[in-house]
Amino acid sequence: MRHLRPALLVLLVLGLAACAGGGDEPAAEHAAEHAGDDHGHGSTLLPANVGTKWGFVDRKGNMVVPPVYDRAEVFNEGYARVQTGGLWGYLAADGSVAVDPKFENALRFTEGVAAVAVGGRWGYIDGTGETVLPLVYDYAIPFSEGLAAVRPEGQAFGFIDHDGNLVIEPAYLNPGRFQDGTARVTPDGEVWGLVDTSGAIVGGRWFQRAEPMTEGMAAVQVGDRWGFVDRAGNLAISPRYTRVYPFSQGYAVVGIAEEAQWWMIDPRGNALVEPGYGFMKSFVEGLAAVRRDGNWGFIDTTGTEVIPCTPGWAVKDFGEGLAPVRIDGKWGFVDRAGKIVIEPRWEDVSPFHDGVATYRDGEDRGYLDREGNVIWSLQATLEEMRRQAAAADSAAAGSH
Repeated sequence: MRHLRPALLVLLVLGLAACAGGGDEPAAEHAAEHAGDDHGHGSTLLPANVGTKWGFVDRKGNMVVPPVYDRAEVFNEGYARVQTGGLWGYLAADGSVAVDPKFENALRFTEGVAAVAVGGRWGYIDGTGETVLPLVYDYAIPFSEGLAAVRPEGQAFGFIDHDGNLVIEPAYLNPGRFQDGTARVTPDGEVWGLVDTSGAIVGGRWFQRAEPMTEGMAAVQVGDRWGFVDRAGNLAISPRYTRVYPFSQGYAVVGIAEEAQWWMIDPRGNALVEPGYGFMKSFVEGLAAVRRDGNWGFIDTTGTEVIPCTPGWAVKDFGEGLAPVRIDGKWGFVDRAGKIVIEPRWEDVSPFHDGVATYRDGEDRGYLDREGNVIWSLQATLEEMRRQAAAADSAAAGSH
């Protein structure tokens, strides 16, 4: 790690991605809500919290953007949101200012534009800060699949295209973003359905709940049970499950609470693996984490347990060919063969994304590369701070 300039010798606390512990059972019926969010970071810089301010470091731990911002977020499509003095702007991929902080609110870039607000009115800008759709809406959300939900003044939400044309009339509360050709909508908060790009409700049906469509299937709630509809709105898989995950790589995880068992089904409802696992997660990179008798392993898309459920293990999803594994209370990483490639040594880690993972260990936290090397460490920075402070005190004493 490069020595930090004296002006930067303050307490560093990295802004790390939150990581769910291995074996957690999230609210599966909401798991698809933000599927497809990742449009690519478009930068090698990583956000870092420096005392009460934020800056950005590169992949060697060098401070590239000084910590002058009140808030900062990860890059998306080559831009990162930053806030100072209560106003939001954007940095370019190299850390330079792309759009000066001047907006009361601002959302991430998607499809080349970002929703921003001034004076309570929302519109869209491009990467130069030029207004591409006027700030005339009560609210606006990011574009997805060519459409964005907006709320015209005093009305419900509808959807516009990139030219600002109102493609779907305002009729909905709290809509989702378009995904797999549909968006989750509700007219009243009581019933939910899926609207397609023409504005038609898929299948002409409303449900107690409806989740975003993935791979041509969407989870819907009928009574107290969940099933799946297809693109035409047909009830392709009858509601019989109490918990469901969205389809991922051809299969969906489903469970029945009273049976305390989970299994995988295909779009026809056929089981990939029979009930028997205490819990399982969706496929990621062709492998799905499974738990049997409290022990975790992975199955592949044939249902074969390619990494056996191993006593004492807890795991998280694979990311870029590696999966976090906890052994004896410490986290490391295994490869697709189940071989430990980064020895367990941290209290928590995240899956790898864009070449880096985050870690936490006591008071220390930071970023890791794929070899397990620490890119940036809080404790290492504190030690460097103390070393430079001592050297400065020594130099000052020697000058008298």
